[in-house]
Amino acid sequence: LVRDSLIERDGLHYAFVIEDGKAVQRLLELGPEQSGQVLVAGGLGVGEMLIVEGHRNLLDGQPVRPVDGR
Repeated sequence: LVRDSLIERDGLHYAFVIEDGKAVQRLLELGPEQSGQVLVAGGLGVGEMLIVEGHRNLLDGQPVRPVDGR
């Protein structure tokens, strides 16, 4: 995972995923980091939609709409 996709607060690391049209904040367990990439050892499930842009000012439970960034 790209480190810039994470949010750090009080020494803890979070990310937002989309569930039922809402941003859901997840506490992450991180593994090793190399070249700006970090291994997520816990807190995210396979296939979840991670919010990687516009996530810095999100609130847990805030309505969101996915946008195809291609």
